[in-house]
Amino acid sequence: MTPSWIKKYIDENPIRTDEPLCNYLMRFHEWEIRNAHYLPPVIYTSTQVAKMLQVDLKTVHNWINRGALRCFRTPGRHIRITKKWLQNFIEKYGYKAEI
Repeated sequence: MTPSWIKKYIDENPIRTDEPLCNYLMRFHEWEIRNAHYLPPVIYTSTQVAKMLQVDLKTVHNWINRGALRCFRTPGRHIRITKKWLQNFIEKYGYKAEI
């Protein structure tokens, strides 16, 4: 299923038959940057966060239980953490990580 933000771009910017595909993709990338609010948020699992911060998975769960790291749970009760929440946590507690 094509995400709605990609459909929106395709509807507004149809592919021209005389245009090379690389030009179309470049236009898409430029549009994507200008319209970042259409993009879905980047979401990490607790395991991914543990690897990024080089800590044990249980440490991440403890941070979540204490309320230090914000998360939401999927219908199957799996933990998910948005990139924004992780960035806030890293800034607040001074961790060094590439996200």
